[in-house]
Amino acid sequence: MIIIKRNLSEISDTLSNLISGIMRELETNFSTKYPFKTLSLAEVPVQFFSYPKASTQTRAEVQPSLVLLPEKLSTLQNAGFLKQFTRQKKRNARQNQVITDKELQVRLFNSS
Repeated sequence: MIIIKRNLSEISDTLSNLISGIMRELETNFSTKYPFKTLSLAEVPVQFFSYPKASTQTRAEVQPSLVLLPEKLSTLQNAGFLKQFTRQKKRNARQNQVITDKELQVRLFNSS
C-alpha cells in the first residue's frame, strides 16, 4: 500500500475521510449498512487470481471486511495514480487552469 501513499501524498491526511464518503455512498445505494467495524486492504502477490463465478457477483478478492489487492496495484485499471496525475497536470497547464496538487489528487481518487 506504499504505492498508494506515495502517489497520493497530498491527500494522506484526508484519505480516510474520502474512503468513509465512498462507504456511505455505497451504503445508501445498496440500502444497507456496512456490517463490520473495519475494512482492511491487503496486498497479495500478483499471481493470486480468482475466477468469476456465474452464480454470484462476488469474487475471492473480496472477503468479509477484507479486500485483497494485487501487489503495486499492477493488474487494476485506473490504479496508475502517478501517471494520471502527471497527464492531468500537463493538460491543466495547456489549458491555463490552476488547481492545487491536493485538489487534483482528490479528483483523481474520486474518479478511480
